[in-house]
Amino acid sequence: MMRSFFRFVLIAGVLCLQAVAARADSQLFMATAFVPTVSGTTMSAYKVTGGSAQLLNDVLFDFGTLLYDGQNQVWYAPSYFYITVAAVQGVSPNVTVSYKEGANPNGNQNHALGAKVVLTFTRLTATGQQNLMASHPSQALKDIGLVTVTPAELGGDSLDIALGIYRGFPVVAGAEPFTNADTPGAYTGTLTVTSTVQ
Repeated sequence: MMRSFFRFVLIAGVLCLQAVAARADSQLFMATAFVPTVSGTTMSAYKVTGGSAQLLNDVLFDFGTLLYDGQNQVWYAPSYFYITVAAVQGVSPNVTVSYKEGANPNGNQNHALGAKVVLTFTRLTATGQQNLMASHPSQALKDIGLVTVTPAELGGDSLDIALGIYRGFPVVAGAEPFTNADTPGAYTGTLTVTSTVQ
């Protein structure tokens, strides 16, 4: 009897092992990832005064009432502006910049705001700033025509476009400072920056 009981326990144990082994399942799991199309760029404008940058909520670059530098006999603004055109998801945009004169108390277009404001392009890299002077030297706004900064020039990085009232130095061809020879009044112009991802 003991022998049959042992046989029964042994057979039941083997059946249990087979039942456990028979429960093993196999399941396929799918893994997917979607890379979206880069669909836009971002632009931010800043006003810099005394080394401190302030993000602007509007599109008015107001240099305000100019201050007089008696030593150099020029009018200047204590602030300048810059626009950051950001690379989105590592893709640099194609950036075009153009300028159109507005109000000009001087009357002569050669002495309008476009002659008094200088534009400079800088590439923002992971390690700092790289001036684009070789391909895009500083220019008076009136002389830029239609400037294009290509994605190849930016290499996945962002672009800063700085503009400030020219004080007469360093020398920028076509630029001139505001002096007492200029007619008092409000000088205006429109800068258009277009950023596209190709």
